[in-house]
Amino acid sequence: MLDENAAIVQDDNQLETFRKQNHVDLILELHTEAWRTYYFLDFKHYDVWYYAKARLIDGRTGSAIRQAKCAHKPDKTVGMV
Repeated sequence: MLDENAAIVQDDNQLETFRKQNHVDLILELHTEAWRTYYFLDFKHYDVWYYAKARLIDGRTGSAIRQAKCAHKPDKTVGMV
């Protein structure tokens, strides 16, 4: 179920405007930094590289409570056909 206060913003300025106008306690920001399809030189096997970051923001002050980056990098295993 989608929260009626949920929003998609394009940048930090829109996030700050949303924060000030909606008076929320917490904001969870998810941001994709990059992704691409990666082929293992034979076009039969592929994977996706994905890099993202997440921040939990105090809605009252705008400061980050926690932040983390994540990444998925493909590995071609030995014996992969």
